Amino acid sequence: MKTPQTANRLEKARRRIRDLTQERSHYQRALRQATVIDPHTGKTNLQIMQTQNATLKRVNSTQATTNKKLKEDCDIERKRYIELANRYNMMLQDFQRAQQENMELKARLQSS
Repeated sequence: MKTPQTANRLEKARRRIRDLTQERSHYQRALRQATVIDPHTGKTNLQIMQTQNATLKRVNSTQATTNKKLKEDCDIERKRYIELANRYNMMLQDFQRAQQENMELKARLQSS
C-alpha cells in the first residue's frame, strides 16, 4: 500500500529522471551537431564556428582601429573649422571697423 508521502517521492523521482533524460538528450544532440564533419571543408561545425569567430574578431579589431582613426580625423577637422570660423569673425570685425572708419572719414570730409 502506497502512502501519500511515498507517492510524492516516486512522482518527484520520475520527474527528475525525465528532466535528466531530456537534458542528456539535449547534450547528445548538441555533441552530434558539433562533431559532424562538413564534406566541403573537412572541419567539424565547432571548428568552423571557431574559425568564423576568429575572423569576426579580426574584422572587429580592424573596424575599431579604423573607427578610432576616423574619430581622430574628425576632431582635427572640427578644430580646423573652429579656427577658420574664428579667423572669419576677426576679419569681419576688422572689415566692419574699416567701414565705420571710412564712413567717419567721409562725414568729416563732407562737413569740412
